[in-house]
Amino acid sequence: MREVAQRASLFLLSEEKNWNTPPELEYFFNETHFKGLRATYDIKLPSQQQVNEESFRISPGNARFELMWQSHAPQYKNDLDTYIWQSFRSRPQSDWASISILDNRAPRDIRMILILKDEASMRDLRKQRKILPSQRHYWSATSELNAALQAIFSLATSGLVTFLKEAWVSIGNLTFEARRKPRIEKVQYLLHLKDCVECAKNDIRQNLSQLEEMAQYLIGLARLNPEIHHNTFERKSYKDDFTYLQDEMKKLGETIERLQKEARPSVRK
Repeated sequence: MREVAQRASLFLLSEEKNWNTPPELEYFFNETHFKGLRATYDIKLPSQQQVNEESFRISPGNARFELMWQSHAPQYKNDLDTYIWQSFRSRPQSDWASISILDNRAPRDIRMILILKDEASMRDLRKQRKILPSQRHYWSATSELNAALQAIFSLATSGLVTFLKEAWVSIGNLTFEARRKPRIEKVQYLLHLKDCVECAKNDIRQNLSQLEEMAQYLIGLARLNPEIHHNTFERKSYKDDFTYLQDEMKKLGETIERLQKEARPSVRK
C-alpha cells in the first residue's frame, strides 16, 4: 500500500502545468528507494572532492543529498527479552532524510522534495525548524532552502546526541548487573549495541561527506543570485559537531568492548 501513495504523489506533480517532472524524479519515487536507505562506506580522494567543488561553483543544477543517523539506542531489559527477540541477528536501522533539489538556474524557483523515514521524524523536523532564527527581514526560496537544510542537520545531530545519552545510561545500568550475573544474553545485547554504534559512525562519515557537498551547492546558488549572499550555511559548526560525535562514538565502542568481556560467562573446567 505504501507505494500507492508514492505513485499518487508523482502523478499529482506531473499534472501541474508549471511542473516539468524530470527523469531523475522517477527514481526518487521508485519503490526500491523506500525500502530504507543504507549507509555505504564512501571513499573520496582529495582530487575528486576538488573537482566536485568546482562543478558546484560553475553550475549547481539538480542535486540530491541523503543523511542518516541513529536516534535511539536499544535498551537492555532482561536476559529473557534478549533471548526471545534476538535483536543482535538484525541489521541496525537508521533514521534518514532524502533531499532532492530541482533547480532551473533560477534561485527564486527552486523546488525541494524532502522525505523522512517516518512521521515521528517529520514532527521532530518541524520542531527543529521552529528553533532556528526566522528570515523576517528577507525572504527567498534559497533562504528557505537553507533553513530547511539546517533543520535537517540539526535533527541528525540531536538524534545522535540522544542515542549517545541512552547508550551510556544503558551501559551504566548493565555494568554491575553483568558482573553479578554474567550471561551470554548480555553479551548478545552488547553485540547489538556495538553494531548500532558502528552504524552510527558510518552514518556520520557519510553525513560529513554530504555536508561538504551541500555547502558547496549552496555557495553555487548564492553566486547566481548576489542578493542572498548573507544566507550562509553553518558548515563549520555542523562539521565540528559531527566530528565530536564521531569521537564520542569511538569512546562508546571501546567501553562496550570492555563490558563484553566482563559480561561473558566463564567456562568451568
